[in-house]
Amino acid sequence: MLLIALTACTGNGKQDAPAGTLPMPKMAAITADIHLAEAAVAMQGLTFQEALSRYDRYEREIMRRHQTDTVTYRKSYRFYASDSYRLADLMKQVADTLSARQKAIQQKDSLSQSR
Repeated sequence: MLLIALTACTGNGKQDAPAGTLPMPKMAAITADIHLAEAAVAMQGLTFQEALSRYDRYEREIMRRHQTDTVTYRKSYRFYASDSYRLADLMKQVADTLSARQKAIQQKDSLSQSR
């Protein structure tokens, strides 16, 4: 009985991801793409209905490119958002992903300008 009690108390307090939850690196890449799509739509000066339609198209393309669907993404996002530390880790990876993409674009631009 004591062994069972000790085993139960040694857990890290974090629940395991439910089956079908997207791994954090994939979630970060998808979330980064979604943030970019949201920004692109916001900058286009569209009506609400046009923006919604354009965003829906972007979202479908993002999910297709990452070989998943919105149901799986949203279920996974709810899991990551259910723990503030896990969500903070995800958002850090999103920020790192966006920074790396920006750096790659800047390097590509500087290479093309130096030719």
